Amino acid sequence: MTNTKDIGDRTEAIILAELLKAGYTVLLPFGDNNRYDMVVDVGGKFIRIQCKTGTPKNGCVMFPTASVYRGKGGMVKRQYTKDEIDLILVYSREYGKIYVVSVGELSRGSMKLRVEKTKDKIDYKHIKWAKSYEFDGRLLER
Repeated sequence: MTNTKDIGDRTEAIILAELLKAGYTVLLPFGDNNRYDMVVDVGGKFIRIQCKTGTPKNGCVMFPTASVYRGKGGMVKRQYTKDEIDLILVYSREYGKIYVVSVGELSRGSMKLRVEKTKDKIDYKHIKWAKSYEFDGRLLER
């Protein structure tokens, strides 16, 4: 069975490869104690990126918008903020896509991007459609 560190490392490698294919210069911080996984130089502007693995659930790609780690008093859940990161890039192995989400759009704790329509009659105007977040080689002009 693959552990979560291995899954995260694979996600980061896939995202890194796609950013390099798109022509970006990518900087990797030393160690695992940063809130971001990589920094991309976009025309002289540094963009801090947190990478997440998307999980399919009920026609959506789900991903955490907070980190969880063991602290002195037990498990700690900490939401990402605009002071720490600029974007979350989410890789979904099942859909074969990378999604780009601005830190300002994050839901608290976790978020879902809808890939498939539902069978229920729901109000679609408030849904975040995955298609709108697909990485197309651009990080800023979205």
